[in-house]
Amino acid sequence: MEQLLEEGIDVIKANQGNMNQDPYYLQKKKQLTACHLEDSGMQSLDTSFAIATSQVKKEREANKRLEEKLQKLKEKHRIQHMLMLTNTGSALSRIRRGMRMEIEELILYLTANKSDLEDQNAAIVENKREIEYLQEQISSTSVQLLMKRKENEAMKADIKKEKQILSNQVKLLYEKDEVKEKDPKVAVPEKMEESTEKKILPTDTLLFDQPWFHAELTRNDAEMLLDDYKDIPGAFLVREPASSTNYAISFIFQQVCNHMMIQQKFKEGKMKYYLFRYHLKFDSIFELIEYYHQYPIIMGQTQNTFVMLTVAVPKINDYEARPWFSNVSKIEAEDMLNSVLLDGAFLVRPSSQESEDGKKALAISLRGNDKICHIRITKDGEQFTIGGPAGFTFGNLIELIYYYKYQPIYLNTKLTHPINKEILEQKTSSALMQSPHLHVYESIKEHPITVHALYDFKARRADELSFECGAVITNVEKIHEDWWRGEYKGSRGVFPASYVKEIL
Repeated sequence: MEQLLEEGIDVIKANQGNMNQDPYYLQKKKQLTACHLEDSGMQSLDTSFAIATSQVKKEREANKRLEEKLQKLKEKHRIQHMLMLTNTGSALSRIRRGMRMEIEELILYLTANKSDLEDQNAAIVENKREIEYLQEQISSTSVQLLMKRKENEAMKADIKKEKQILSNQVKLLYEKDEVKEKDPKVAVPEKMEESTEKKILPTDTLLFDQPWFHAELTRNDAEMLLDDYKDIPGAFLVREPASSTNYAISFIFQQVCNHMMIQQKFKEGKMKYYLFRYHLKFDSIFELIEYYHQYPIIMGQTQNTFVMLTVAVPKINDYEARPWFSNVSKIEAEDMLNSVLLDGAFLVRPSSQESEDGKKALAISLRGNDKICHIRITKDGEQFTIGGPAGFTFGNLIELIYYYKYQPIYLNTKLTHPINKEILEQKTSSALMQSPHLHVYESIKEHPITVHALYDFKARRADELSFECGAVITNVEKIHEDWWRGEYKGSRGVFPASYVKEIL
């Protein structure tokens, strides 16, 4: 295009003189004019193109900026997404950790509950055994009660008949008295009078005649009397305290003196007697004592916590019924003590000589320091003196013996081991030993005995032996009817014979 313009210009200069008339000139002029117009159009196009190019460039720059913003937004979104994922992971981790801790605590709680449940199951099993044992006892007691009721009904019928007979006899006596007043020659049968008088004796008179009844006896005096019988379960006495109108029963249970009040209640026109905390009522104290001779007094809620009345403890002045009194001579007493190789063994006997003033005398024959000695006791009315006129005086013999059980009577010897012929007859060899738990004597057997424990036993004293149910106790010695001695787990001691079974 530029070359064409240059050529046109040259032509124009050469033909300047007549170019206005020249056709060629005119043609070229038209061409030039057209070219000029075209060039103007081209410039306009270039301008438009430049403008368009500028706009495109601006749009590209705007798009680039938008792309950069979009990229930044994407990066920001990616970062936020990553942060969200990170936060979500931490929260889940914390949740998992918390759940894991809760699960561990729950496992520990369940383990502890399982242990408690096992202990409770063991206790339930033990209670079930006790319940079965008590049910057996209740069944046995129910049968005995049924039999006793039948006996009581028969007894009541007999009493009713006797009352009727007695009433007829009394009427007959009155008739005889009337006849005798009219005719003195008519005699009243002596046997009938004696029988009638015996039947109408007051209850108090009969009560005072009983060997186990002690009038105006204090609690401390009762314990002193029962101290000689503490190795006999169920040994008892009935006392009437001086400061009370009620009666009380004192008895031995597990070598300890226990006391229970005998309550009185007027019901249905009669006085009823019953033990405190018991509802079984009796028409008289005799019936109450007779009943508990055959049926137990419940002392607790576990096995072997009951006692039945056995031996009646005699009155204070009835010292001849004591286990330490023997009606033997001095020589016989020495023979008895020579067979017992224990210091403190003793007995009380009638003295072969009277005192200087002619009063009745007794003597204590005692083994002490490997010697046998005799100590005189003078009796003056209800008082007993030991050691001559200047000696000690006691209100009764039982109080004297009780005092010297805890105080030396000869050198350093105390009255610790009462003996009599019955105790000596229990020996099976010449080697006698004292049981520190029961104050009785035992003989060593040549062949040891082995037993199997039926129940748990927990020692209450230093000389007792503890063991659990199923234990095997060896080298057992039957030192008493109710108590044996044996070895278990390196310990040796005494235990209830009813808690074990001998292995044959």
